[in-house]
Amino acid sequence: MNWDDYRVFLALAEAGSLLKAGQELQVSHTTVLRRLNALEERLEVRLFERHKTGYVLTASGEKILNSVLHLKDEIDLVERQVVGQDVRLSGEIKISTTDTIGFFWLPPFIKKFKKLYPDIILNVEVDNRHRNLSKREADIVLPSMNRQPDYMVGRELAPIHIRLYAHRSYLSDKEEKKIKSDESFKNFDFILLNENLSQLPMNQYILSRMDARSVVATASSFSGLYHLCLEGLGVAALPFYVGDKAPELQVVGEIPFSVHSNSIWILTHPDLIRSARILAFMEFMREQKKLSL
Repeated sequence: MNWDDYRVFLALAEAGSLLKAGQELQVSHTTVLRRLNALEERLEVRLFERHKTGYVLTASGEKILNSVLHLKDEIDLVERQVVGQDVRLSGEIKISTTDTIGFFWLPPFIKKFKKLYPDIILNVEVDNRHRNLSKREADIVLPSMNRQPDYMVGRELAPIHIRLYAHRSYLSDKEEKKIKSDESFKNFDFILLNENLSQLPMNQYILSRMDARSVVATASSFSGLYHLCLEGLGVAALPFYVGDKAPELQVVGEIPFSVHSNSIWILTHPDLIRSARILAFMEFMREQKKLSL
């Protein structure tokens, strides 16, 4: 039994296409197809029906899927326990975080950490989808949330203050440079999050106060808002650690923390907290909390 073949089988079952499965496994789609053909030949059973719209499990494939999922849970448990007992201050730590935290907030801390622990490699994966620690998709996550999930261990690192920013060129023609009241929202153009994140309280707060005709552009992430704001299109709501990094952007208002009460957290799986390198990074970030973030 070759577990790598079953990893390919599982990825294809979840993705439904050779290309997506290959991207998930970081191999070519031809490798996925070759491994699948080898597995089906060895088991002497057809696991997928090939359709133009993608790959669909056969009845035999469904039966095997249940067994493979159970086996993967067992392997993930063993891996977590082994990593959790690792006493070396070396090796890799997989960190999953959002685009703004990963690109704007985290890099200075990585630089400081590397000076202390040069043999530990920090592999930062930016993905706004929460990675599954139980499945070893990440060792540590740095999410934006308002409370800690029960199945993880960690702590709150820093509150996320949201401010309203505009490019200085956009404000140069404006008589009013600040949003001082709910009524003054109507005097500005806005760049908002699109339908993927439109229900965030922060977005709703702005929409309820602005003129609906003043939406000039939307984006699917805060990074998108940031780059559109840099072009001088209008006002964008950004985390302070994003907007404050650009000297050409000016603060024109604040989103009350009661509206957007999220913070940056650092979390890991209970089985991994005994790993020397993971504990070192967790403790390092805890110490940084004492500094001005």
